[in-house]
Amino acid sequence: MQNQKKVSTLVGVIIIIVAAVVLFGGIFTYQYFSAKANNIQTTDQTVGWKTYTNTQYGFEVQYPPNGFLTGDHYRFSSDQDYYVVEIRIPSPQAFLIDISPKEKCLIYNISSKSNTTVADFPAVKTVMTFGDSEEEYRKVYFENNKNCYSITLLGPGFENSEKMLETFKFTK
Repeated sequence: MQNQKKVSTLVGVIIIIVAAVVLFGGIFTYQYFSAKANNIQTTDQTVGWKTYTNTQYGFEVQYPPNGFLTGDHYRFSSDQDYYVVEIRIPSPQAFLIDISPKEKCLIYNISSKSNTTVADFPAVKTVMTFGDSEEEYRKVYFENNKNCYSITLLGPGFENSEKMLETFKFTK
């Protein structure tokens, strides 16, 4: 009788251990594959997007397949010359990158007012409206080397423009 009780206790302990291993293994497996799936969803948001590369200033940005490049040139104005890249996304949306001398960024005091980052650089993001209308646009300013980068996101709807901003990176 004593041996039979020891065996049944041992079987009970083994069952508890096996159940615990299966439970914790299941939880670990779920978390592992869930994290992997979330990572795939994050990167899949820009799958199939085009890439604009600027070798002169050493940066690239991705944009939706229905977007198109409408400008990649110098603009000359009375107060300052600057380089502009303009990508249009139907809706109408636009993503404009203006590159001018670093002094232009001084008025935004980026080092003390930074509220975001672009390509790991401190940046200032502002939200504005067009005149009396309620139409919104967003501007982001940051510095790299001797240049001030001003990226303008035009709406309506900013989902694609915001994703584009996240893909902006320097290549050199």
